Amino acid sequence: MSYRWQGSNVPKTQDYIGRKVFRLKKAGKKAREAGEEYKLAKFGRVRQALYAPDGRHLVGFIVKRPDVAGMIKRPDAFVAFDVLERDGKRLVIVSEMDGMDDDALRRLGVRWDDCIIWGGMDVVTKGGRKLGYVDGAAFDAKTGEVESFSITDGGMANAIIGCVEVPSSMVKGYTAGKMLVSNKAAKLQPSGGLAGKAGEATARAQQGAEKAGDVAAEALDKGSKSLGKTIGKAKRAAEKHVGDARERMGSADDVAKTVGKQLGRARGMFDAFQEEFKKASK
Repeated sequence: MSYRWQGSNVPKTQDYIGRKVFRLKKAGKKAREAGEEYKLAKFGRVRQALYAPDGRHLVGFIVKRPDVAGMIKRPDAFVAFDVLERDGKRLVIVSEMDGMDDDALRRLGVRWDDCIIWGGMDVVTKGGRKLGYVDGAAFDAKTGEVESFSITDGGMANAIIGCVEVPSSMVKGYTAGKMLVSNKAAKLQPSGGLAGKAGEATARAQQGAEKAGDVAAEALDKGSKSLGKTIGKAKRAAEKHVGDARERMGSADDVAKTVGKQLGRARGMFDAFQEEFKKASK
């Protein structure tokens, strides 16, 4: 089985789901005379990611085609991951000959009926513990091999503490409509949520204040004249770092508003939430 990729080093399927897909169409005579060989034509929108039967390789994406005249349904198309290139927010199919549908599946050495759609599937450990559902996967840019799966509870939990990144080596298979993973996956800690961002902002503010305090302390040994100047610098340094922290918290608050809660202003909520999560993980 062979794979190719012409994109970024560590792409994630989450970055592709829902994006518009275009195909290259030969440009008209006038455009070609002007040096434009191709133009972009709408093809569809990415619906889901498709994985090889082993569950650990991305083979491509299922693309929903637009209805004909708004009434006649078209079947979904399969596009191999290695023929899709990013063009800003758009995805472009750069090779159709062996990059789509049955031709692409044959080249990749897989059968449609044997492939797996992990996206949205519940995740359980071998011991029967529920971890959430599959949000997406980070995969190797050249081989399609999955490096890790992002597991989330969705909604509020995801906004606060983020996703759990489960290495593909912990995936043990598929059972009863669920992804089966190692019991060790239940001990993994989440990352990427507002709690982490708030913590980083607070740490920056504290570090800035400590630096300011050090500067002021050194000034005590240099006489009253230099003391006044140095305290002024220390004050500005502290205000800058605290300002940075407030800006970061403001960004977190904006995100929180989208889920209907003023999480950025609820002091102590992040620590309480993480503590409960750790207790539940034991």
